[in-house]
Amino acid sequence: MLCAMTTGCVVLVELIPLPGQRSFVLELLREVIPEIHQGPGCELYALYEKTDGNLVLIEKWASRHAWQAHFDWKPIKRLKKELAERVELPVSRREMYSR
Repeated sequence: MLCAMTTGCVVLVELIPLPGQRSFVLELLREVIPEIHQGPGCELYALYEKTDGNLVLIEKWASRHAWQAHFDWKPIKRLKKELAERVELPVSRREMYSR
């Protein structure tokens, strides 16, 4: 396996809004994504919608270290707090590295 700490990584996060919460989830994401995208090591932080209507965040980070560090950022803490009762838990997260 590549040295994950220094190799760029891509993360897919699937969010499934609970009934009646989709608008709130979308509004919150659209509000915080620009701030997250400007953070150190963040190369991409984009919101997509799957054909089944679920939401997917596609994240690209300069390194695993940069990705892990972002969990301490204020907008991420806000997302975790405000989405906790508005999306299905646990949230699916896939961490990947190029070969």
